[in-house]
Amino acid sequence: MLVLRSLIKTGKHFKNKQNSINDYIAAIDFLVAAGYSKNEKIATHGYSNGGLTMGAVLNQAPEKVGVSVPGAGFYDMVKRDHLSISIEEFGTSDNPDQFKYLYAYSPYHNVKDETEYPPALVMASEHDDRVFPFHSYKFVARLQEAQASENPILLHLSSGGHSFTTKDERVKELADMISFILWNMGIEKLDLYS
Repeated sequence: MLVLRSLIKTGKHFKNKQNSINDYIAAIDFLVAAGYSKNEKIATHGYSNGGLTMGAVLNQAPEKVGVSVPGAGFYDMVKRDHLSISIEEFGTSDNPDQFKYLYAYSPYHNVKDETEYPPALVMASEHDDRVFPFHSYKFVARLQEAQASENPILLHLSSGGHSFTTKDERVKELADMISFILWNMGIEKLDLYS
């Protein structure tokens, strides 16, 4: 099992977001081609901007991921600037040129019907004041509607905020995330010392 976490930043230009998605997919391809892992043993995770990237990777390359755990991402890029805090780097859907870029990778808008998505646990916080949890609600509902396999698409809702939570809550979130990944990869025992 290999967990690949998104740490990619997009910079300040809205046209560059697809580059981070392409880079992430290329990193998966490299790891598989080099023999470090297999697609079905790749678990992806990203939070906030990384959650957005994971949502887009889930749509654009579902066959390359074994399990996906996006967290606190903007998944509706068309309504994001109207219903969330304003973040200049993404652009605005009010501008017709910027709308084209946003719509092209918007995770919610690019879910494809009758697609076999890998197991996904979309993580959100009910008191997130930066990325309102409705993004996750909509994205999970749309993925569940489009899912063509028995793989679960679930929502994990915590009581924290975007970047604040108690240590106990964080430990529970990590335990849930790791358990979800291991269960869906069929790993019953994790031996860290062999």
